[in-house]
Amino acid sequence: LIFTFYLYVKTLNSGSLFYATLNAIAYFYMVCSWGGYTFIINLIPMHVLLCIVTGRYSHRLYVAYAPLVVLGTLLAALVPVVGFNAVMTSEHFASFLVFIILHVVALVYYIKGILSPQMFKMAVTLVLSVGLAVCFAVAAVLIALVASSPTKGWSGRSLSLLDPTYASKYIPIIASVSEHQPPTWPSYFMDINVLAFLVPAGIIACFLPLSDASSFVVLY
Repeated sequence: LIFTFYLYVKTLNSGSLFYATLNAIAYFYMVCSWGGYTFIINLIPMHVLLCIVTGRYSHRLYVAYAPLVVLGTLLAALVPVVGFNAVMTSEHFASFLVFIILHVVALVYYIKGILSPQMFKMAVTLVLSVGLAVCFAVAAVLIALVASSPTKGWSGRSLSLLDPTYASKYIPIIASVSEHQPPTWPSYFMDINVLAFLVPAGIIACFLPLSDASSFVVLY
């Protein structure tokens, strides 16, 4: 898990396609070894969206995210337990939505660099019109697919997060796992000791200065 995030941050800092490929392979390993791999494919899109909203888009961000979604999803679909769930369940929809937004932003930046300001405004209007139409069409298809699922496309782990009583009612094996139970404060302190009191200082340090990598640490 940490190695996957490390490779993502490494790619974000360097813009290297080599590290982006390694990141996708590390994500594939997480899919093979841990059912909670959806944590990765939701946290990273959240960070990408944060960078876009705050005006921190760059080619390094594109290289860090686009290969991960494409190659990572293809590799995840090779795992028999996952299969087409890599593209059919609600846990993955956020990554695809951010993937589309990233390409729209990249297209806007590219057009802005080759057109005059007046032509750029006209192009933005056209792109937004077509983009909204496509987004509404894709959203309608996704809503129809999710609505046809008994669990609305959510897995047992995600439903347990939304409803803490879900696992105990319908999936006892998930409820029986100790890591799914809320820890007590004494055990939390025994695990990280005095570091618990240094967390606020660490978060403040991430803002001085705030970079793409440090913002990911804050979000994590």
